[in-house]
Amino acid sequence: MFKNIAAFFSRGSLKKEIIRNSVLLAFITLISFGLLTGFLLYKNGMSFANKVLKTKNTSINYYVEGYFLKLRNFVEFLSNLKVIKNAPYLDEKSKKYALNLYKQLSKTDPDISYIYSAYTNGYLLINDYTPPEGFDPMVRPWYRAALKSAPHISPGIPYREIKTGKWLVSISKVLINDKGRISGVVSIDSSINKIKVMLGSNDKDFKSLHSFVIRPDGTIIIHNDKRFLGKNIYKIIPEKKEIFKRTKGFFEFSYKGSKRIAYFSFAPKVRWIIVTVCDKREIIMPIFYQILIASLIIALISFLVGIYLTYSFSSHFLEPILQLNKRVGSIVNEEEITEIYVYPNNEIGNIAKNVQQLTEQELVKKNMELKAINKKLDILSTTDRLTGLLNRRKIEKELKKELNRSKRYNQTFSLILIDIDFFKKVNDTFGHQAGDTLLVELSRLMKDTLRSTDLIARWGGEEFLVLCPNTDLNKAANLAERLRLFVENYNFSVETKITISAGVAEYRGQSLDGLISEADKRLYLAKREGRNKVVS
Repeated sequence: MFKNIAAFFSRGSLKKEIIRNSVLLAFITLISFGLLTGFLLYKNGMSFANKVLKTKNTSINYYVEGYFLKLRNFVEFLSNLKVIKNAPYLDEKSKKYALNLYKQLSKTDPDISYIYSAYTNGYLLINDYTPPEGFDPMVRPWYRAALKSAPHISPGIPYREIKTGKWLVSISKVLINDKGRISGVVSIDSSINKIKVMLGSNDKDFKSLHSFVIRPDGTIIIHNDKRFLGKNIYKIIPEKKEIFKRTKGFFEFSYKGSKRIAYFSFAPKVRWIIVTVCDKREIIMPIFYQILIASLIIALISFLVGIYLTYSFSSHFLEPILQLNKRVGSIVNEEEITEIYVYPNNEIGNIAKNVQQLTEQELVKKNMELKAINKKLDILSTTDRLTGLLNRRKIEKELKKELNRSKRYNQTFSLILIDIDFFKKVNDTFGHQAGDTLLVELSRLMKDTLRSTDLIARWGGEEFLVLCPNTDLNKAANLAERLRLFVENYNFSVETKITISAGVAEYRGQSLDGLISEADKRLYLAKREGRNKVVS
């Protein structure tokens, strides 16, 4: 074939003119498509990176707000109790009651590292902790932060525990006694190590992506790199101070010679700012490589097209077209091609070969599209369309698998059957659209609250079923109670208080129907006993 092409190049002036025009057309095509492809790849790459930053930031915003809002609510609740405000001056029985209250709250929420209160007379009320000699609570950062923020809850500060050096985030508030004077400070600490996993990259596309939390005054209170804790971001990037006056947005900055792209959003319930950052070079380099590869492919295609156009003007066309029509028909009808035919090395022959290959490729492409459609259908068949949770058909299969696994390895598992209290009243009062929105919001809350190993499904209507693998009754009941508290304190879009009731059952060798029936009976009992309750 290449010998024929060389012979073609040596022919008359008209052929040479065709060559020149073909080469020029290929060059213009290369430049045009190269520029267009480069622009589109850059735009799409930056759009994708911005979407990843914004999505990551939004998810962390919800996580941090939910995580610390409950701690703020606990602090607010404790600061209003007389037994806490006046603990140093009460009898031992009252002090034990206060300590037991701290202990129970710590057990209820594993995110609490320490819960304690300190008083102006130096007394420290805390479980299972002996302060070092000469310990003065009134000089500790959490105590001073509460005094500075009085009478409001402190905005949250990072500090190091005096004995272990462990980094904690403290939420504290002053205690006002019956005489209207400050009697001390109540505080709840949470370990930064529990939060930093969520703030890390964990992103397959951008390894440098990470997030951190700052107060409106610029103080960094949560960060994976402990060197930044307590530092002020306005001193690190002073030129961006005006940006944080908005509630959210993108910005770029330089740090130690490296360009960064960031997205921030304001978490109003805790009054913190969540910042998500990624190295700009990590975003730009893949885009550059894509543009380079695309340009090479376009150059190669343009060159081949130019050669093809030049060569295709030099031969007969009838037989190749007939053969092409016959062979394309066989391909479309998925018939076996038994006749051997070699297309001539001419313009029609090359066109015929390319069209045949294109037809074969399109057939492969259609098969791939069919596989993609089948995959989507499989997802639709196992997922609840409204909530995105597993549907009943899928969870029943998972229940059978878990039952067989438990029998084989002699392990247990538990079920939580959940029902929204007075859901019909929501539909009747606010309409079915509001009811659907409530179901979606509750589904998202359950995903955020429950463990990643738990399987959540919409069981029917306003009922949900949670499969807790390798979990006994007590642990499952604690999970259900934790979810119940979250729902009770969550601000849903409907203008009414939303609560749930739940029944919990543990597998102990009974049948699957029997296990579900146990959970259902306990759910019914929770409803009968006043709702907003977990029965296990």
